[in-house]
Amino acid sequence: MSLMVAPIVRTVLVTAANGRTGRYVIEALRRKLSDVKIRAFARSSAGHADETVIGDFEDPQARRKAVDGVDTVIHYGPPMHPRETAYGTAMVDAAVAAGVRRFVYISVINPQIDDLLNHKAKLQVEAYLLNSGLTWSIVRPQHFMQSIDVARAVRDGAVMLPYAGDVALGHVDLKDVAEAVVAVVSEDSHAFAAYDLSSNELMPFASLCEVIARVSGAPVVHRTVDIAATVKMISGFWPEPFTAYTSEGFYRLFGYYGRHGIKGNSAHLRLLLGREPGDFEAYVRRSLS
Repeated sequence: MSLMVAPIVRTVLVTAANGRTGRYVIEALRRKLSDVKIRAFARSSAGHADETVIGDFEDPQARRKAVDGVDTVIHYGPPMHPRETAYGTAMVDAAVAAGVRRFVYISVINPQIDDLLNHKAKLQVEAYLLNSGLTWSIVRPQHFMQSIDVARAVRDGAVMLPYAGDVALGHVDLKDVAEAVVAVVSEDSHAFAAYDLSSNELMPFASLCEVIARVSGAPVVHRTVDIAATVKMISGFWPEPFTAYTSEGFYRLFGYYGRHGIKGNSAHLRLLLGREPGDFEAYVRRSLS
């Protein structure tokens, strides 16, 4: 007579779970992994997770509660936040103390560009994680396609950005990034590895507008707007306190991208997805549907 043994259900913690990136990651975990319990760490209830620890990165007790009994932490820090590095290292410390098995960090492509505040902050978290003794994995996504609001572009007839139309930035679909994160979580073979997550495309912004216009059937053009006006607009809806650090971070980011663009290679993302990354046209079609 054999005894039925219930399968062990792993608990995966997703930090900043109510943010855009956290929501995509949780959705991908739901689709791809049926044998995990999803715990959210957020400042308000996250109904898309199995359970939520409500708290703030600043609160040691909340951090301890969030990682208690967790197998894997997926951490994404608030970008352009003056405490981003401190929050990341605090979550690493909490994971070490709790005996967490895996720590997956969502960083940024080319974190070594140290004149960009958000890149520099993430690189410091990466270095701290490498020295923590945890089993770690790092993903470094490119600029998100979701940063371009397709519906608004069609409504306004323009994509307004603080770059010239010939500036080329690589973009990656956040849906693909989330699936890549789940692939890393699923296989121990991705331990102690860092992956750049980029699509195959490197198109100028004017060309991205042409794609939106062709797919939507509506005229959409590129308009270059002043960096100061862009930063002021962002400050009106930014979910965190818009500090002097935040403002400086955006000024540096827009200035750097305007001068250099940013490039990436899709090889790592193809490896993790087992397919070609989604292209910008597919993102536009999905957004309009």
